[in-house]
Amino acid sequence: MTGPSRSPAGAPTTGFPELATADLAEIGRIEVRGQDRVEFLHRILACAVTDLSPGAIRPGCLLTPKGRVRALFLLGAGESAHRLDVEARFAPGLARAIEAFHFGERVEIEDVSARTRAIGVLGPASPRALAAIGIAELPARGRFSRTSFEGTETEAARLDAIAEPFFVLRAPADRAAAVAERLRASIAGARVLRAEEIEALRIEAGIPRYGVDVDETHYPHEASIEGACSISKGCYPGQEVAARLTTYQGFKRRPVLLAFDGEEPPPTGAGALAEDGSEVGTVTSCAFSPGLRRAIALAIVQKEAAVPGTKVRVDAAGRTWHASVRERAVPCSLEPGR
Repeated sequence: MTGPSRSPAGAPTTGFPELATADLAEIGRIEVRGQDRVEFLHRILACAVTDLSPGAIRPGCLLTPKGRVRALFLLGAGESAHRLDVEARFAPGLARAIEAFHFGERVEIEDVSARTRAIGVLGPASPRALAAIGIAELPARGRFSRTSFEGTETEAARLDAIAEPFFVLRAPADRAAAVAERLRASIAGARVLRAEEIEALRIEAGIPRYGVDVDETHYPHEASIEGACSISKGCYPGQEVAARLTTYQGFKRRPVLLAFDGEEPPPTGAGALAEDGSEVGTVTSCAFSPGLRRAIALAIVQKEAAVPGTKVRVDAAGRTWHASVRERAVPCSLEPGR
């Protein structure tokens, strides 16, 4: 297990336990049903859809006609519906954006965010805890499967995005709390992760958050999400721009992970400066990392500054923070011995 660390305020905190659960209520869902859904989604989304087998998950995005990021999501292929998992606050807008492409295709698009609630399950004892509540056949990484909890249909996905292993369960909204409680009861010392701990893990892993680290002013390459775009599947909104940026490396900015010298993070939105005082980017997300025992941040910087080891500083609120660009990802704070 991880040893004791210090919070930014100086209060001691313990390392992550063998099992932790996290309330992921902010993750919403859009379902697309109907016999034309595969071809319809393949035509409008930046990611490929036709080669996605039932139960498979991949990152995806919707681009503007000018190739900028309109939405980020995880796309999953089901037997009777495809689902796009997206932050709940963006789900209505994404559903409307998809509906705008709907003409004669036999598809139905629905925001079903309120029906279920997502639960994150992290830590080395996760498989044991899931088996203890009757979920013995776990999906492989990047896949999901239907299962049940005390007769209630649930869904289990393995993402390994912010930790390994990292599972996400979806249960009916009125049963999610009971599922999480049963999971924690199965492993001694299990606890609930606080929102700031989940945020630190996200930043450590270098995962951009839409509306925070990336928005419609960014190209996919400027947020390191070009893997959510296909340049070989044919036309879709923004495809020509995405292909051109990939071929000629025409983007000017990249996201980086900054590790600061101290424990207190700078304010988000502050400028990141080179050693000569020239501005090279902007800090977009900040947190305290229990794994590194220091403040960390995601920042969007000029390509020339996105080199591991580059020194930067942040001047804000009458203070100066010193940091260096790190390789991502930071060793996960959930892993024993970190």
